[in-house]
Amino acid sequence: MTSTDRMFQLFLQLLAVAFLVYAVFIWYKTGEVKGFAALGAVYSWWFSFYFSKEYKLRSSPEKVLNRNGSDLLIQPASGLLKTFKPTELEVDRISKVTITDNYLSIILDQNGQGYDFHIKADKQAIKSRLVELLSEEESQRLRLAS
Repeated sequence: MTSTDRMFQLFLQLLAVAFLVYAVFIWYKTGEVKGFAALGAVYSWWFSFYFSKEYKLRSSPEKVLNRNGSDLLIQPASGLLKTFKPTELEVDRISKVTITDNYLSIILDQNGQGYDFHIKADKQAIKSRLVELLSEEESQRLRLAS
């Protein structure tokens, strides 16, 4: 986890506390609960999870990308809940792979439709993991080999 991620996480947690203090203050003064302040506290705290070390480990290329025979298994990290089923893609059907920081896009059968995945890693780490999982011929066909 980078120091920037930690700073974002702390900022969002402080923002959540500020919203909570504001909600309690308004409730104490007026006797009414202001929904935006309570929701701001909840959402700020919840969103801070996406900058945590746990989320980064859960969404790393080693956890998200795996192989089972002729299928590429992609298990996206789903935030606080771990409910998403892995996506199974036949490697032979993959026609195009696009990789950027924190992002993987896979097009099947040259039809322009495919899948997009969020992987919390830089471009090189995602590419390296894919090259580990694919054979040399498959890497060459998808232009992943250096």
